[in-house]
Amino acid sequence: MHLPKFKPQYYSFVVITILLLGIMACRDFEDCRSIYINMAVVEFKGENELKISKIEYDNENPGKVPIKQAGSAKNQYIFYLHPRNNKVTLFFYKASDSIDDSVRLGNLTIFYTRVASLISPSCGMQQEYIIDSVETSFTKGTIRKPSLKKAKHETSEEKDKPNVEIQY
Repeated sequence: MHLPKFKPQYYSFVVITILLLGIMACRDFEDCRSIYINMAVVEFKGENELKISKIEYDNENPGKVPIKQAGSAKNQYIFYLHPRNNKVTLFFYKASDSIDDSVRLGNLTIFYTRVASLISPSCGMQQEYIIDSVETSFTKGTIRKPSLKKAKHETSEEKDKPNVEIQY
């Protein structure tokens, strides 16, 4: 079997084309980052300022991660949801007059559903957290945004809303 004769400029074109196709074949075009997070933003609303000195998880602590205030809003807090449970309970305390004593203001229990889905066979699984209900000893708890997504995947209206709003 004879191969057809090519002009020398065709050889360089064929070699360059094969090299480019080989480089493109090695590139990973998949984005394995999940759009979901396990952080819920809780905002406290009331007539006067709620002075929280300490916040604790109950026994189902999601890995002893810190609880911090979200952004610049004074009454917004970020809470981490446990990746293996379907609820998280938080206890809120305020400082009392005695040095080592604190008074419990109330508690908040967030019930949520975890939905596992496959990003792709090569990337693996992701978990979506959807808040189902809220129980609180404060006046009222309302779910504003049930699905927990990263900020860049939310609409402009959703970005400023907390996931849960607590009236006290």
